[in-house]
Amino acid sequence: MRTLRRPIATFIVAVLVVIGVGVGILAATTTTAPASPSLYVSTGMMPGSLYAWPGFPARISYDNHDFMAQLRWTRASPASASGVGTFHVDMCSPDCAAGSYHSYGIALTASRPESCVVRLYDVSTGAERTQQAYVYVRLKAQIISGGSPPLVPSFPPACS
Repeated sequence: MRTLRRPIATFIVAVLVVIGVGVGILAATTTTAPASPSLYVSTGMMPGSLYAWPGFPARISYDNHDFMAQLRWTRASPASASGVGTFHVDMCSPDCAAGSYHSYGIALTASRPESCVVRLYDVSTGAERTQQAYVYVRLKAQIISGGSPPLVPSFPPACS
């Protein structure tokens, strides 16, 4: 019996080494999927910001009083990204300073990934710079509940 255990143990070690080498070769030959593009946002209040998945923004200020909040980005892939949230619109009645807000459900879809130069703006310093980035070129907003707002956000393309 003792002589049988050693050949079996040697055989098991040899099989594990072969399997380990095979896994190492397989890992060396597989490629990873391309990273999701970054989300580029440019609005009147956010003149140029870049976000990498999964750190897409939970809030996007559209202008000095209208904004999207509670944004939940549910998906990002090499082709597109999508999220939903609430678009808060200042009804400006009796005026914008004293106006009340109305809320609308909003869906955001980012698409058409491309590598290009984007303009970034540092809010804390006011400095602008350009940077080569792989971004979703198109960001589209669609109102999904709450009626018809007086405006629907639109975003300029990331790459011009």
